Amino acid sequence: GVGVNALLSRYLGQQDPQMASQTALHGIFLGLMNGLVFALLGFFGARSFLALFTHQANILEMGVVYMRICTVFSFGVFVQITYERIMQATGNTFYNMVIQGVGALVNIILDPIFIFGWLGLPAMGVAGAAIATVAGQIVAMILGIWITQKKVKEITIHVRVFRLSAKLLGNLYRIAIPAILMQSITSFMTVLMNMILVPFGELA
Repeated sequence: GVGVNALLSRYLGQQDPQMASQTALHGIFLGLMNGLVFALLGFFGARSFLALFTHQANILEMGVVYMRICTVFSFGVFVQITYERIMQATGNTFYNMVIQGVGALVNIILDPIFIFGWLGLPAMGVAGAAIATVAGQIVAMILGIWITQKKVKEITIHVRVFRLSAKLLGNLYRIAIPAILMQSITSFMTVLMNMILVPFGELA
C-alpha cells in the first residue's frame, strides 16, 4: 500500500499515466498474491500458530475457525487496501473514507446477525464473526473497484494492459520495506507478549 501510494503519486506528478496505471495494476497483483500466501499459511498453519498460545481445546478450535476464514478470504482486505491507496494518491480521499466506512458498517451489521443467528439464520458464533469480517472487506473491495472505474479519471485500470515488471515490483518493495518492518515489529511484539502471558493461564 505504501509503495503503491508513493510510486503512483510520483508517476502522476510526472504526467506518466501509463506507468501510473501499471503501478496500480502491480499493486492489485501483489494484493492478490499476498492474499494467496496468507490463505495457504492460514489454512495449513493456523492450528500450529495458535497452539503457541493455548492448549485449551475449545479456545484453540474457535481460534482456528476464525483464523482460517479470515486468511482464506484475505484477498478482500489486501485488494481493498490497494484501492484505498489509489484513492489517496489521486487525491480522492473522500472516496477512500467511503470505502472504509461502508466496509466497517457491513461488518457491524452482519456481526450480530451471523453470530447470534438473527433473521432465521443459524447461530454461527465465532465463524459468524469471521464471515462478517471478510464480507465487509470484500464489499469494500468491490466498492473500491467500482468507484475507481467510475469516478477516478487520473488512471485507467484494465487487466488486459497489465505487464508484469520485476523492476516495478522491486521499486514498490524498496519503498514499502520500511513500512512493512515497522508494522511487523508491532505484530511480533503482540505475539511475544502473548507468549509471556501463556504461563499465567488462559484468562491472562
